[in-house]
Amino acid sequence: MNPSITVLTFLLALFIPLHGIAQEKTKVKILNADMLGYDEVGGQKIRKLLGNVKMKQDDIIMDCDSAWFFAEVNRVHAYGNVHITQGDSLDIYADSLIYIGPEKLATLYHHVKLIKEGMTLTTDRLVYDLDHKVARYHSGAAIRHKETHLTSRVGYYYEQSKVAYFKDSVVLIDPSYTLHADTLKYNVDQNISYFFGPTDIISDSSIIYCEDGWFDANKDIAFFKKNARIENDPQVIRADSIYYEKSTGFGKAYHNVEWLDTVEKNIIYCDYAEYLEREKTFVATQTPVICNFESGDSLYIAADTLLAYIDTTDSADYRVLIGYHDVLIFRDNMQGKCDSLSYSYKDSVIRFYKSPILWIDSSQMTADTIAILFKNQKAHRLDLIRSAFIVNLEDTGLYNQIRGKDIFGYFRDDTLYKMKTIGNGESIYYARDDLGAYLGANQASCSKMDIYFKTQKVDHIIFLDKPNATFHPMQDLDPDDLMLSGFQWLESRRPTDYRELFTKRLPPQIPAPEDVSNNPDSISIPPPVDQ
Repeated sequence: MNPSITVLTFLLALFIPLHGIAQEKTKVKILNADMLGYDEVGGQKIRKLLGNVKMKQDDIIMDCDSAWFFAEVNRVHAYGNVHITQGDSLDIYADSLIYIGPEKLATLYHHVKLIKEGMTLTTDRLVYDLDHKVARYHSGAAIRHKETHLTSRVGYYYEQSKVAYFKDSVVLIDPSYTLHADTLKYNVDQNISYFFGPTDIISDSSIIYCEDGWFDANKDIAFFKKNARIENDPQVIRADSIYYEKSTGFGKAYHNVEWLDTVEKNIIYCDYAEYLEREKTFVATQTPVICNFESGDSLYIAADTLLAYIDTTDSADYRVLIGYHDVLIFRDNMQGKCDSLSYSYKDSVIRFYKSPILWIDSSQMTADTIAILFKNQKAHRLDLIRSAFIVNLEDTGLYNQIRGKDIFGYFRDDTLYKMKTIGNGESIYYARDDLGAYLGANQASCSKMDIYFKTQKVDHIIFLDKPNATFHPMQDLDPDDLMLSGFQWLESRRPTDYRELFTKRLPPQIPAPEDVSNNPDSISIPPPVDQ
């Protein structure tokens, strides 16, 4: 939103009643006419005025080509080049006029033009109800002030409450934005605009949509509700409601929030989010989940809190995602769990911290820190740093196991095919004969090992240093005794469906913030007094 919407303050001046008129029921007076005649219609005596007609009631001057003056009821019908003035600030032109003196009601018809303090209103019918201090039009009007242009089908202004309504196909064109709305309400004293029904606010940098909302021009604060959406390429945010402070660049989104990055093909879902424009930071809480949908195999990440930092200025292109506390990830061939996570878009690396667990196909992997490098949206390399441990379920109760100081994995076509153990390597894997029957288990320790996978399981191990190895025939071993130190089987913690990431927490109820409690009152418009 742009603070220039305050131009409505000036637009509404067009509707302000003629304050100088006295409250007593004064008579309209004839000041001039080239010809004066008399007639009687329906029992009413009429004065027919022709040529350079000028009439007055208090400080209102009416000029026209001709007029019928019903003196007994204090009523004027004016025709041709009608011109109303009040002081030096108001000029109204029309083809014809009906003016009811006792009610102080003026109705102007055809080619109506109202000029006041640099503002111009044009319409085909304009009504001033000066007794009830209401101005209105129902057949469409256009209002211009300098470079700002407003049009609507219906317009009202209520002087006592200082409230104006523009209804039906409202369009406000300003140099910095264009607003399309069904209904626009404006409070003159508070300088707050309210919009109701489908509303679009379009500028060079963003497109805003909502179906309810308000803008406080004094505080430069906006609140968009009901299917709110802000498109600020390449980001799009949708929510039930969005609060935004333009001066500070601080925004908040409530309920059913979706934040889309069309460049990185990411979308964050949550129930509450904050955006800090100056810090270029987006913080999502209340059941946040981020989905990367660029590849056919979407990657989902859930956490208690997701923080996205984006700096795409000319001098930088820095994008980082951080998730912390109770992190889960899901991909068809990869799942994970940890306390915190970071993802750098620049080098395409996901890093898992604090008790991380990673499942790739049938393998479970743990370490102090885990990192996955992606290339072209596919896993390319895997780093298990310190206390690395891999467990692969060979068969019921039989676990292939590999541990070492560090283990590095390599992918081919997004499939893990090789891992390299560096330092303090140990392994247990089960061997089969050509018919697939188990022969026994190989147990070995070796500082460096290469492990090769086939069909998602350990196929063979190459010992690069002299190993200390033992073979245990199946008939002589107890699988429960063949567990490396630190062995854990954590399959029960593994997410099995991406929907678990959305349903693992129930979204709490979010109270309305105090700073957005300035909700508009009912949009029902008080009925105007008909003539």
